[in-house]
Amino acid sequence: MNLEEKLLQVTYNDDTDSVIDQFLNIYKDTPADLISNLEQRNILRIYNRKIKVSNIFFRNAFMKIYSQYFNSHPINMRESSILMADNLLDKELNEDLGLIIYPIYGPNEGYRKDLTEQVVYYFKDRIDINMPFVISGLIDVDKDYNLEYGLRLFLTDLTEVYNVDSLCGSSGRFSLKYINSKTGFPKRIGNGDKYLSLSDNGIRRVMRIKDCIISCENYNLVKSNEFFEINFIQENKVNNVVHDIHLKEIHENH
Repeated sequence: MNLEEKLLQVTYNDDTDSVIDQFLNIYKDTPADLISNLEQRNILRIYNRKIKVSNIFFRNAFMKIYSQYFNSHPINMRESSILMADNLLDKELNEDLGLIIYPIYGPNEGYRKDLTEQVVYYFKDRIDINMPFVISGLIDVDKDYNLEYGLRLFLTDLTEVYNVDSLCGSSGRFSLKYINSKTGFPKRIGNGDKYLSLSDNGIRRVMRIKDCIISCENYNLVKSNEFFEINFIQENKVNNVVHDIHLKEIHENH
């Protein structure tokens, strides 16, 4: 099964009802905007509509429960970019794909400090925390009222963390043909019909805005956007996805 065949989208239907019930029960008392339009499911499920609301907490909290039922993980940045480069994703797609942590004090400092400490502990010398680094894939979410939004983020076995050289510079244009399939970000900034928007401090959301923008500057971690979707990859296992990407790298180099 290739990467395209593993791609699925979360919709309102009979199968997701138990997931939604469990989600609402666990997170109903949190201050972060997690509930959103899930309460409208009886209307939306008639049309089998996609769940189109997301922030970094909602996406991961929902997918943590969903993956237990459907053996899947939320699409990560590199998987999304490979599919987008091959014209296999909807060009109108909007989606949260992770977080970028800059080494300079800024918005969401509690989360920046906590996640940086986790990265140092689990990844040791593999990540340079003095450079921007990306956190993508599945992140665990649990209640913790000591943090700004009453929720804590935990790295998991399906979390990907890596430095990206192009995030050290300025915002600019790029072409999908220069996407690094190991990171999902452009290898170079300069020319092209796509745009990478960057900041230089704090912790920010990594968002794909349609097929033309990768945004790494939004610091509002809890604002849900009604146009954002949740895509996921069926497990067979994650190593197969890595294999697919490795084959693509070989193809690109020949």
